[in-house]
Amino acid sequence: MLNYERVQNLREEIGEDDFEEVVALFLEEADEAIERLEPDVGAQQLETDFHALKGSALNLGFDRFAEICATAEKQAAE
Repeated sequence: MLNYERVQNLREEIGEDDFEEVVALFLEEADEAIERLEPDVGAQQLETDFHALKGSALNLGFDRFAEICATAEKQAAE
């Protein structure tokens, strides 16, 4: 689910141009983290990557993706 209220608030807080930049940066970071998702990457790196993605997703209103990242982060920690 997308938290449209969060998206709108962020757009108002930082402006449309900066919002587009933040989204582009998130997508770039997500691509880099996904490229690292291999069995031999190690649990610590997975935990770190999922934690970072979770925070970025919450900031952008990607609530469901953040929930998925939180679950994966917890699993990596265990």
